[in-house]
Amino acid sequence: MRIVRSRPVRFVVVSALVWAIVLAPLPLVRRESPAVHAQVIPAVYVSEIVWMGNGDDPNDEWMVLANGTTADIALQGWRLAAVDGTPAISLTGVLPARGTYLLERTDDDSASPHSDQIYTGNLGNTGEDLRLTDPGGLEIDRAGRAGAWFSGEAGSWRSMLRRRPEVPGDQPGAWGLGVPGGTPRNSQADGDGDGFYYSPNIDWEAGGDGPEEQAEDCDDADPAVHPDAPERLNAKDDDCDGELDEDFVLGPLDYKAHFSDPERLWAVGTSLETSAIERALIGLIDSAAVSIDAAIYELRRARLTDALLAAAARGVRVRVVADDEQSDGLPGDRAQYERLRAAGIVVRPDRKRSSLQHNKFMVVDGERVWTGSVNWTDSGMTYNQENALELRSPQIAAAYRREFEEMFIAGRFSRDKLDDTPHRFRFADGVTVEVRFSPSDGVEEAVGRVLTAARQELAFAMFYWTSDRLADIVLSKTAGGLGFKGIWDAVGQKNQASEDNRFCQAGLPLKVEVFGGKVHDKLAVVDAAGDLPTVISGSYNWTAAGGEDNDENTLIVRGHRPLAAAYRAEVQRLWDALPDQSLCSNHGAESGLPACADGIDNDYDDRVDLSDPGCRESTVAACLDGVDNDGDGLVDQADLDCFRAPTATPATGATPTPGSTLPATPLPSPPTATGTAPASGGPFIAVLPWLARQSD
Repeated sequence: MRIVRSRPVRFVVVSALVWAIVLAPLPLVRRESPAVHAQVIPAVYVSEIVWMGNGDDPNDEWMVLANGTTADIALQGWRLAAVDGTPAISLTGVLPARGTYLLERTDDDSASPHSDQIYTGNLGNTGEDLRLTDPGGLEIDRAGRAGAWFSGEAGSWRSMLRRRPEVPGDQPGAWGLGVPGGTPRNSQADGDGDGFYYSPNIDWEAGGDGPEEQAEDCDDADPAVHPDAPERLNAKDDDCDGELDEDFVLGPLDYKAHFSDPERLWAVGTSLETSAIERALIGLIDSAAVSIDAAIYELRRARLTDALLAAAARGVRVRVVADDEQSDGLPGDRAQYERLRAAGIVVRPDRKRSSLQHNKFMVVDGERVWTGSVNWTDSGMTYNQENALELRSPQIAAAYRREFEEMFIAGRFSRDKLDDTPHRFRFADGVTVEVRFSPSDGVEEAVGRVLTAARQELAFAMFYWTSDRLADIVLSKTAGGLGFKGIWDAVGQKNQASEDNRFCQAGLPLKVEVFGGKVHDKLAVVDAAGDLPTVISGSYNWTAAGGEDNDENTLIVRGHRPLAAAYRAEVQRLWDALPDQSLCSNHGAESGLPACADGIDNDYDDRVDLSDPGCRESTVAACLDGVDNDGDGLVDQADLDCFRAPTATPATGATPTPGSTLPATPLPSPPTATGTAPASGGPFIAVLPWLARQSD
């Protein structure tokens, strides 16, 4: 007989508590942890492969990508490549939301629909290990495995079809047999059910590279917009002819012209104070209620970043296109872009190291456009000579937004872009506005037409001009009596291909600036007092890079007298500020009292202020010593570098000896507040004691 000893009550209670603690979480674990890991459909995945070709040609291979999300995906920077190196496809264009994208090998004849992209390189008959990566190099999907294809038949020409996109594509269970010939699908769709189709990648225009049997539906979300529709006054391309409201006069041109502050003309450095041109830009940002689309080259002005962040915080959709060398470059360059990204604002860089996303435009609420020469930087807002135009026009805004979305959504930049924006708009009183985007829209040709039509005068202020073609037109016109007045930037003038040499050799009146900041304008006024006054402005420097490689925008406004008068007055303002000594002068950008005291490398040679040899005749002492310190044959007040220097000998400060090199010690930041230049020495009087102290 076995005797069972009873356990003490205390032991039983403790044991029960221990088991309760151990077992209590188990139901929770069972509820939260499924037996199989959750599988998610990739944002982009390979959905079908014909690796065996077809009965007519085994080389007619093709693949289809699919979008597993509800948003369009720009494929610029994506890659679909085999591990063995062939094929290796750099993707372009747009993969529509819940849509497909057709890749055809070698030509557009491999599958019955038109291809979204053509690639080269064959798929091996014994399998391929294909990897799909996003612009950051992150692997998004796999398709197949080296050694053998999971599905597809060469004899029956049945495709390998993705049956389960949530299963990794390097697993057999993701794939099954497709129908003979497969089901190739491109991005073409009829989203609004109007019988007309749309594709973000295929040119459906008659005479283009795509099919001619059907015109493209330019708005697949609105059934009232299609190639057979009547044009209405609604800022839409109702009849899909590439223009907006072309049958209508759009009323008076609603505009504001902005120029750099006159009191900053002789400033010695940038300022933290808000300039007039900056206030106008911030005011436009602050007025946004729905959307801001900004294509920006440089963003270094914190106050402007603050305005964009504030707009996003109040619910405005903010999107930004940037230049990759700025947004992803050195920490100082990318800091403001990182602030935008941290707030959830999407910044789309161009990924084109060989060219610049050089625009400086913004579209607000689909109604207003800001454009011009001014970068969103301290120099642009407070030191350089700049101009900007603010236009209120839904039609012009629609053109700029289409250009923006070609970069932001389609991922097309530089020479990948299409000439697919409307160009001409008619306003009251015979005013027309022409909009051109580089490099797709023939900008140099458009500017050339304006210069060819000139009758009375060309007046301009230019940062860079190296276009022989445009210079040839001007020289031909001036030989026939056309008036000429030009302002040239000192940096641009030093470019070996700069056209100023040809103009000066022809005896044309051209002044090279001696301001501290740049003449960063890209503006011209033709026949300001004539029958057809014309203004040219925007971000486009008159160079090969500006016309053929960079992303730029140009506005040409014809027939608007007040606007032409304002721009002509701006050229005259700069002209009157410069001395006669600056006519066709050959001084450097890092010379003269402003540039040699601003702490900025004005000529981009990595030498700043007094460490630059160009500053030998650019201190108070050097301008009063009776010595030709820079060896240009000019002494003191006769030297342009001494323009506006005082006429009295400074009380202190050593005088450099002839031919001596000025000290390489960087100067401390000088005062930046200035006023209007008086006749007795100019705005530098306030900082002359400081300059004299630095001269030794």
